Amino acid sequence: MISAGIDVGTRFVKACIVRDGEVLGWASQDVSRDIDRVIAGVYKKALAQAGIKKRQVKRLASTGYGAKLVKKTSFTMSSDHCTAKGAFALDPTIRTVLDCGGLFISVTAIDEKGVFERALSNDKCAAGSGKFLEMSAQAIEIPFSSISQYAEQSKEPYVISSNCAVFAESEVITQVNHGRKNTDIIAGVLHSIAGRAATLFERIQARDNVALGGGLAAVPAFADRFEQMTERKTVSLPMPPQNLGAFGAALMAQQGKPFKEGSRRK
Repeated sequence: MISAGIDVGTRFVKACIVRDGEVLGWASQDVSRDIDRVIAGVYKKALAQAGIKKRQVKRLASTGYGAKLVKKTSFTMSSDHCTAKGAFALDPTIRTVLDCGGLFISVTAIDEKGVFERALSNDKCAAGSGKFLEMSAQAIEIPFSSISQYAEQSKEPYVISSNCAVFAESEVITQVNHGRKNTDIIAGVLHSIAGRAATLFERIQARDNVALGGGLAAVPAFADRFEQMTERKTVSLPMPPQNLGAFGAALMAQQGKPFKEGSRRK
């Protein structure tokens, strides 16, 4: 059976087409004001890559911050469930998934059967998110693709003192005006975000093996700092980390029912 998953995040929309557990195609695009057009366009691109007609898709599931914006879905599900489902399908040894998105970071625990157990999120502030990293990189004129390269050159990483995204961004700009090296600033921002992720990781009493999902997971310097702080190695999955949610949603659509849920804490 052919199914599809669409993940409407705060920064990107992703779509994945699956047949009997095998990925046929996927696509992604930045979120813009005309979100309906973006969703339709991403879905169309994923279908084209898969060589599939829309009428061949038997079930469509949506997830993410804007999941309810997707029309004609079979059902909607939380990002925690979908990202964990996608990670477990790729590697059944996974027990903890850290999803590092545009505005939120969440940690999800699953059992040996892949059943959702619990999740924690930093959903009250964007200071521990990919958007904060992106804004900081723009403020110090570093291309997002070069963040890791610059961070590795830092000799004295700056310590971000603010816990608020707005104040933290102002703090970054102040340091730029004071002449602090951009390498030290971006290294400090990465350290701050990784620290927030590590705190969630400890609170959920995470178990090995650990997988990273979301756009931040594609930044090597972030993954390195997270591993150093938690003293854990993360598992490399055979899929871009930002696509795990859409993949997991497509798999759940194929099952025809939401992922079984255990207890949940916030």
